[in-house]
Amino acid sequence: MDSPLVERNPITRFLFGLAVIAAMMLGGRVVGESFLALGVPGGDWIGVGAGAALVFVGVAVLYSRSE
Repeated sequence: MDSPLVERNPITRFLFGLAVIAAMMLGGRVVGESFLALGVPGGDWIGVGAGAALVFVGVAVLYSRSE
């Protein structure tokens, strides 16, 4: 069985990692700002953690299915 396209080249692996980190930052910001708008105490920290975790889990699930 062949390895996924991302795993074949170190440059694509690096770029995929950067894209995931950028998506986690964006997802964390969106959820953090949403929690702040709702008035959740400590919503900025909780929202950033929750948003980044949601993006990471989503990418992990999709990536595991690509094999």
